[in-house]
Formats: sequence, C-alpha cells, structure tokens
Amino acid sequence: MSSEKAPTSDDGTGGEKAMTGEDGMSGDGGTTGQDGTTGQDGTRRRTGRRWIVWLTALAVLLSGGVVVVVLVVRAHEKVTVPTALVPLIDAAAKTCPAVTPSLLAAQLYAESHFRASAVSSAGAEGIAQFTPETWAEWGVDGNGDGVKDVFDPADAIPAQAKYDCWLARQVASVPGNATDNMLAAYNAGPGKVTQHQGVPPYPETRAYVSTIVKYAAQFGYLDRPAK
Repeated sequence: MSSEKAPTSDDGTGGEKAMTGEDGMSGDGGTTGQDGTTGQDGTRRRTGRRWIVWLTALAVLLSGGVVVVVLVVRAHEKVTVPTALVPLIDAAAKTCPAVTPSLLAAQLYAESHFRASAVSSAGAEGIAQFTPETWAEWGVDGNGDGVKDVFDPADAIPAQAKYDCWLARQVASVPGNATDNMLAAYNAGPGKVTQHQGVPPYPETRAYVSTIVKYAAQFGYLDRPAK
C-alpha cells in the first residue's frame, strides 16, 4: 500500500482530488451541490432540492397529485451497482479497512453515476472523476495491461480506494466517526478535518458526507458475504 503524499494546496490542507476553493468547501472530483448530489457531468447543482419543492407544489395545483406521485416514486427509485463493476469494487475495497464495497460504490455513484466515460466541465475524468493532475499522482494499473487509464474502471476504482486509504490515514487521529472524517477529508481536505477536529462546518462538506453515507446504506448488500 502506497504511503506517497498527495499534493497540497498553498495552506497545506488538501490533496488535488479534495482541493478546496476559497470557501474551503469545493472538491474537484465531481463537485457537490447544496443537496449533496453530483450531476452526471460532475457540475454543481446549486438549486438543490428547492426546485423540487416548487415543482411539487405546482404539480399539486395542476394535476391533483398525479405528477407528485411520479416524483415520489423517482425519488425512491432503487439504484444498483452494474454487475461488471462489483468484482472490481470488491477487490479495491480490500486496500485498507477504512474502505468498504458499499462506501466505494457510493462515491463512484455520486461522482459519475458509474459512467466510465464521464468528463466534467472542470476536466475531471472517468468513473471516479480524477483530474489529470491528480491521476498523474494517484493513478494505478489495476488490470496489469501496462497502462494507467483513467477511463478504465479496472484502473480508476483501485486508484479511488488507494486515495481514500491515504485520506483515512491522514485523519486517523481525529476524534469522531472515522468514516465521516475520511469522507470530509475527501471533500474539504484532510487539513480542514484536522483543524476542526472532525467534519468541518461547511454545508457542502456535511451534505457530501451525508449523501455518501445514504448511498452506502443503499449499496449495503455489497458488504454481505456471497452465499
């Protein structure tokens, strides 16, 4: 397992994939909006749930609740991990105890909706949404074909796990929930988590942590031993 150090920002608080903006809250690996979700192109959804509330209210007035039912069903639509990705996620999750299959799947879903060809407007690429600079530091040749390909899940998924494990080690001494701290470090940088001795009080970071934990619960079936 690698112990190499990720590049840090000027204040030494975070690696490139968890790089913070001026407000200390913006990651570059598929930015997260106010509702803690990431669009398929990795861009920020600033309106969050607000537009859903207004659309729901309008639907009540116009259709007597018919459209509302559709919205509720879609909001609770179950997402499963593509079968081809399950063994890759399972193998990568063995990188360190801090990473579980469900947690890794949750991050990949939030970043790209499991789309290996995803490219964000900020230039983040692949299923794990690495920037070229970060990939140069953390990319791995997971399938042994001699190429570190950010668009190949066989390379990108173990690279994501490798990065998560590094973050977990950086915040291992911080009190509180270890998983929450690792996820916060991914979004805001390990330096911010250390500074605040836990999840920083940034709305985006807290939303990101909450969203990944929610998705991980949905993908919990990945953590159960195969029968």
